[in-house]
Amino acid sequence: MRGQGANILILEEAAYIKENVFFEVVVPLMGMNNVSVLGISTPEDEFNYYSQLVNMKKKRVPGDLGSDDTEEGVFLTIPIGLSCDNCRRLQIKDCPHKEGALPPWKSAERQELTESLMASNQARMARELHGAIAGSSVFCFTLFSRQMFQAPPHIMSKKKSVLHLGIDPSGGGGSDTAYFLTTTDAGNDVILAYHAANVQSTNESNQMLEALFARIRNHPLYRDALVIVYVEANMSWLIGNDLKTHMCNSAKRNVFGRVEFEMHWRAERKMESVGVITDATAKQLYVDHMRRRMSDGRIKFAHELLGEPTRLALQRDELRRQCDAYRQVKKESLNPEFVDDKYAYTGKSSGLSDDLIMAMQITLYNMVKKLTDPQFLKRCQVEGLVLQ
Repeated sequence: MRGQGANILILEEAAYIKENVFFEVVVPLMGMNNVSVLGISTPEDEFNYYSQLVNMKKKRVPGDLGSDDTEEGVFLTIPIGLSCDNCRRLQIKDCPHKEGALPPWKSAERQELTESLMASNQARMARELHGAIAGSSVFCFTLFSRQMFQAPPHIMSKKKSVLHLGIDPSGGGGSDTAYFLTTTDAGNDVILAYHAANVQSTNESNQMLEALFARIRNHPLYRDALVIVYVEANMSWLIGNDLKTHMCNSAKRNVFGRVEFEMHWRAERKMESVGVITDATAKQLYVDHMRRRMSDGRIKFAHELLGEPTRLALQRDELRRQCDAYRQVKKESLNPEFVDDKYAYTGKSSGLSDDLIMAMQITLYNMVKKLTDPQFLKRCQVEGLVLQ
């Protein structure tokens, strides 16, 4: 819309515009003279890019007066709802401060009807009727991650006989291939290496793992260790087969050393296949296990990590971000009386990935499962493999 000497771009239902469209089309237009953007939308959950824009603050300049609470927003925001600013922030359903504030096109009787219809979905009612940014997510690790990331590094007590490597292969698109390497020592789950990269080809994945194993086999504590590999095999079981073929190839024995892949039975194909399944049930087990180990302070970073320090520091920051963003999301049923809500686990939002935290969960859970398997424990006794 053109005004007097100005161009106004109106975004109707702005929260539902694709994020890449906003940043690749709208944001460049905002850099032009005499261009204003008006975004109109019902707020979504806190991970929606539009919700983040609403709460975005301008950077503080050193010497500025005022606290963080008084920082100026990047955008002029005009909330329209049936709750005052404070109740909206606290997600209080019945705000007592805007009594009689219904706009002229709303009916009090109809308002009661709509609230009754939405009573089974409090998050949706908060968004649609009260103008609040509200989601139904439950964060899985936020309460425990600080302890893990701030704990002093673990100094290994002895040479290791068994290492555990979890791999979350790329599913294509913008997802990463991630690996996580751990072992056990003095009752702790010790993180030795971790990395995620946007590699799409089998050749790139092989090179990524060869670089890791070069560090493993050149380290005096791990050069002779058996490495058990757990590959996520929901949609990418062929990738696991390719990795096993490459890493267990006799021609590559000097690179990878002793490597074994965890196998599972694929009933629909009537065959044993490489990898581990990470469906919703498995993800719940992963979350419960990792929360217990984190709350007990049993997950440690090794004092001597396998990798280049600068890259490891960046990956550590990314791991913490993914750890804090990983959540249980309720998929709300449209007919809750007949169909139950469903729950999914994800750390993806606004173009961000969760491959590193998934590789971590796959490794830690399956490591303990392996170390409590009677057949594996018997084998360790026969072969003299020390697990602690």
